[in-house]
Amino acid sequence: MDTVTGDDIMSQMYDWTSGDKGTTWNPLGGECHHNCTYCYRKTMMDKFPQLNDKYSGHPKIYERELKKRFKSNQTVFVCSMTDLFAENIPSKFITDILRVTRKFPDTTFLFQSKNPCRFGDFEWFFPPRTILGTTIETDNYPEARISTAMKPKLRALCMSNIRGTKMISIEPIMKFDHDKFMDLIKKAGPDFVSIGADSKNNGLIEPTKDEILRLIDSIKGLGIEVRLKSNLNRLLNR
Repeated sequence: MDTVTGDDIMSQMYDWTSGDKGTTWNPLGGECHHNCTYCYRKTMMDKFPQLNDKYSGHPKIYERELKKRFKSNQTVFVCSMTDLFAENIPSKFITDILRVTRKFPDTTFLFQSKNPCRFGDFEWFFPPRTILGTTIETDNYPEARISTAMKPKLRALCMSNIRGTKMISIEPIMKFDHDKFMDLIKKAGPDFVSIGADSKNNGLIEPTKDEILRLIDSIKGLGIEVRLKSNLNRLLNR
């Protein structure tokens, strides 16, 4: 049986960046600055102790990862286990990683952050085929209990000022006010939206099937592509 690595584990988390055409790449180690209570990395670190050394402590670059090579026409989710653009990440770490991605102009790189305002600081460093994204789980965010990240309203505002291909991740989807949530999505102006559910039994307050279906219809009605994660089936089939 082959050894399971951290990147192998994480490559399964995003349906549309897994399989033959997608993967994850995690050259950045250390704890995540946002400390989201629902974060899957905590579960992964408990289940796979070999991940603990890499994703504990202060931010650090794994130099051997900077020698990674990528395939053409592949989608690579960069730093899926951390937030590369969190406030505590040194700018040099970011530019060192972006320099690697620029060597592969035929590869698509996804950068997802709960601090999307910082994308603008590196606008000219991104590779040609870049997707910039943020997570907006709900419009009603109890940030004191869920995360230390900036509020979704500010994330949407930051994304509205970003140029290029953009995406919104609604995962894990939480209870929302339809009209207010749609206002955030419209403000962010994504090219596509990825929707997924809490798959780690974190006890989040979740929307009903009808609320999710209405949200999907409303997003599609704006001409925005919707990509559904397989873990959403739990909410759509209940």
